[in-house]
Amino acid sequence: MAKAQKKAVPLNIQVKAPQRALIEQAASAAEMTVSDFVRDAALIQAKNALLDRTNIAFEGKAMCEAEELLRRLEAQRPKVLSEKAIARLNELAKDKDKALDFLVRAGTHDKDGNLMPQYK
Repeated sequence: MAKAQKKAVPLNIQVKAPQRALIEQAASAAEMTVSDFVRDAALIQAKNALLDRTNIAFEGKAMCEAEELLRRLEAQRPKVLSEKAIARLNELAKDKDKALDFLVRAGTHDKDGNLMPQYK
């Protein structure tokens, strides 16, 4: 059983030509292969979908502490960026214009540096 988990298995999806072009452009901007980019995005969405359905019960002070922790974590977490993309942004951090260009090409921000609505 352990061997089956180590071998990658294909996952095929159908997309329209404009969707594929957008995915390829975003993967290139993130300096990733299309497969790596799509896999990272799908895993992020899958984890979020499962987390959205997770119920945790807190009472009293623990509830307040948990809410505060979640607010801090959410504020610190870049939205929909892979670790590789974040590392690239850190490299670009010294040059604000290059960093913004990277985010615009990745499709997560507009040319003014605002997060795109679908990621809010």
